[in-house]
Amino acid sequence: MKRIHSSNNKMPYRTAKLLYKTITYFAVKKALILQDSSQMVSQILSLNNSITSTTIPNGVYDMIYLDMDRLKETTTLENLFSYMHNDSVLIFNSIYNNATNTALWEEIKQHPKITVTIDVFWLGFVFIRNEQAKQNFSIRT
Repeated sequence: MKRIHSSNNKMPYRTAKLLYKTITYFAVKKALILQDSSQMVSQILSLNNSITSTTIPNGVYDMIYLDMDRLKETTTLENLFSYMHNDSVLIFNSIYNNATNTALWEEIKQHPKITVTIDVFWLGFVFIRNEQAKQNFSIRT
């Protein structure tokens, strides 16, 4: 992975590395970043010149990245679905930072529109693939 520099580097290396691999694997072309560390995520996205990223929702995105607190404060899960297509990935940061986030993550996993979740402890990946059976995975690193 190319070097990532930030004067306000609050994102752990393992998170940056996983995001970079996710962006590459899913061939993300358009991303929405709704989080305080949006500068850092934008920097990761900029490593691939073909990605367009924004912090203001407008359209449909291949990847949406946000902090769990942002979901509680400024948007709803249903609202986020309106920005997703069948192959989009929704990534939540801070899913176990506190009891409220943990409870919200459990609610998200049970949502009827969500077919796949992947829990890597510090991040939660959500998919709404219509053709796939409902599955919840936990990967501890």
